[in-house]
Amino acid sequence: MMTIINKLILKTPWLTANLLTTIRLLSSFPLFIFVVRGWYWAAFFLFSFMSLTDILDGHIARLKKTNKETGAIFDGLTDMFFFLPSFTFLGLKFLNPTIVFLLVALEISRGVLALLAKILQFKIILSSNIAGKIKAWFEYLGLMALLLSPAYLYYFANIFFIIAFIFAIANLVFHLERFARSNINN
Repeated sequence: MMTIINKLILKTPWLTANLLTTIRLLSSFPLFIFVVRGWYWAAFFLFSFMSLTDILDGHIARLKKTNKETGAIFDGLTDMFFFLPSFTFLGLKFLNPTIVFLLVALEISRGVLALLAKILQFKIILSSNIAGKIKAWFEYLGLMALLLSPAYLYYFANIFFIIAFIFAIANLVFHLERFARSNINN
């Protein structure tokens, strides 16, 4: 059964997954500026909007049957640009630096793996899986906690980022396994 929102999305030809991903990419720059200047409330609202576009782009791509390999790579790279700079800046300011460096390393590793699969022309798309989605949600919750009140919510942010780290490892293992299987088949 098609919901009203799905019908509206299908009747709006200009609303595409890549449009939302592009909006998220372009919004990354003001987000980082808001964070650096300490305008945490503005950053919180912009980050919330950007998180919503991250949720909707995959849904729109599947609904309109436009989910392509390049869109999945563009989405993953945009997620890195939209999350990592602000997370790194705030994380190094308020969190345990080890967690920050480990999460950043895992995010970059997954991005490099996806690009490597594309460059080597493996017949796989290293798209998201359940571990990656859960990781992203905990990263979002952690960053939102820091943006709402870094002085008071850093404890919860640490917990969210530790949970995100565990799921980031599971996500990377999943992608490495798919990458290795594809490498054997090529």
